[in-house]
Amino acid sequence: MSNEGVKIKMKKFKFNQIYEWIIYNYNYNIVNYLPCIKKKIWIYCNQHFGINILPNQILPLLIILKNHSINRYTQLSDIIVTDYPKNKLRFTIKYVLISFNFSQRLVISLQIDELMNVESVTPLFLSAISSEREIWDLFGIFFKNHKNLRRILTDYGFKGHPLRKSFPLSGFEETNYDYSKNKLKYPQIGLSQELRGSKFFI
Repeated sequence: MSNEGVKIKMKKFKFNQIYEWIIYNYNYNIVNYLPCIKKKIWIYCNQHFGINILPNQILPLLIILKNHSINRYTQLSDIIVTDYPKNKLRFTIKYVLISFNFSQRLVISLQIDELMNVESVTPLFLSAISSEREIWDLFGIFFKNHKNLRRILTDYGFKGHPLRKSFPLSGFEETNYDYSKNKLKYPQIGLSQELRGSKFFI
């Protein structure tokens, strides 16, 4: 009787619902033992598990997730930044972790404003070296204790951070090479135009 009851109950669920339930319960048990973490748990893209944390909790949390035998999130796949200028905490940073032992993906999310900084995770993941440099270059987010935090995509004398929503699409200056002086020059961009009237002939 008990076996037939289980079969009947399982027929009520779709495969995606069961898969999501397994992922949620597996990761929820992992997050449950984390000490002093102000967290909000969510499902990302219907299959990946996510946690919202405070900015100062990122490094101790990653230490636990990487080294604990239950987790083994040993790979930092990517660091994603999104700019929401209208929000008080305008930048959302997401760390995408992968556990090869358990075939799981975890997304850790935190929010900061343009004056706050974040602890660098390069002591734990070497893959974060270039990612954090790119974020500093394009968004202007400062990572504490990063040993080589300098621009990586823009020029040395570049002013501003191009991927901020407040940065103009055309930029402030352009780069030209002066063959007569054998050096680069940076003339200012001026795109102001007079209003043009259109005449239609019928």
